[in-house]
Amino acid sequence: MRGACKSKIGPARLTSARLACILPGLLAGLTFCPTADAARFEAEGTLTYIRNVDGTSTPIDKWGFDAKVDGCRWRIKMTRELLPGQKPTAVPYYEFFSDGTNTYTIRVIDPARLTASKVRNYNRWISNQVLVASGSIPFCSEAKVSPVWLAYASGCAFRDAASGRIKKFLTLSQSDFNIPSNDVPFFATYASKATTDFPISIAFSNEGSVLIPYGNGGAVRKVLNPPYDQGFINAVYEVSESGTIQNQPIPKRFRITFYGGKAGAKSGSDTVVSVRYEGEAVSVRELTDPVETEPVVPGKSWVYDDRLSAPGGGPLWYYSTNSIYNTNDTNIGKIRRNLEVTR
Repeated sequence: MRGACKSKIGPARLTSARLACILPGLLAGLTFCPTADAARFEAEGTLTYIRNVDGTSTPIDKWGFDAKVDGCRWRIKMTRELLPGQKPTAVPYYEFFSDGTNTYTIRVIDPARLTASKVRNYNRWISNQVLVASGSIPFCSEAKVSPVWLAYASGCAFRDAASGRIKKFLTLSQSDFNIPSNDVPFFATYASKATTDFPISIAFSNEGSVLIPYGNGGAVRKVLNPPYDQGFINAVYEVSESGTIQNQPIPKRFRITFYGGKAGAKSGSDTVVSVRYEGEAVSVRELTDPVETEPVVPGKSWVYDDRLSAPGGGPLWYYSTNSIYNTNDTNIGKIRRNLEVTR
């Protein structure tokens, strides 16, 4: 299992008994119908990724987060915190930003952490990378941003999910994010209709099959073996403690639990916890400065813009300093022509 993004998560049966324990109020017919104005706030804390094997829980990764939310705009910084036995990597932090229309993933590499034996001219290396994509939902990445985004910045995206389905953002990586039919049903509960940007629990359901990507944006659907082929809960998000900002319950402690099937299961509820995330905010406060309307790129970066195609296929890519071109910028044509010449 390559982290939660690539984990083969097994199902938990979607039964009335299980829902009654995990999602109080769901069986009464509550639905997710956001009506509240979005809060403006900043939350700082830590996120720990924990794997469970044979009943033993082991922390695998820990990240510090700083989430700034301003209506439908948000910026989340994820900084790795080393666990015992781990060594620093060349990536000190990631930043994720959305202007409400597009999402930007910024991967920052510190040249000082590279060595000449690994990278020639490492002190002059253009190391930062920016991935640009349409939409406001970030894909699952090494930096584990998805759980933090769900807890703090997902309100606007869930408002648009009126059908009760949303992109499978907790497990799909960049390469698989846009495969067809990658959305899943969800069921949310919340404290009141005035606080619906911040549910107290969400169950993400699998309908009895999995999509297996085969490259080039395609996938094939495989029906799961019984007893999991009739539908089940795949993951559960729960908030155990909240703080109040602008009359909104901002999560201070939250958990996302994934359930794995086991050999010889007689029913879909025959499961074990396979993976979970534990989030804790050490500071929740009102936002003092607005989140910018355009992304800020640190220094020299390679930009890979998935909104635009490069000659020969793949996202358009170019070198930039501190800025990202709009799709209708006059420089886009020049970049395409240069790439065509170098093919």
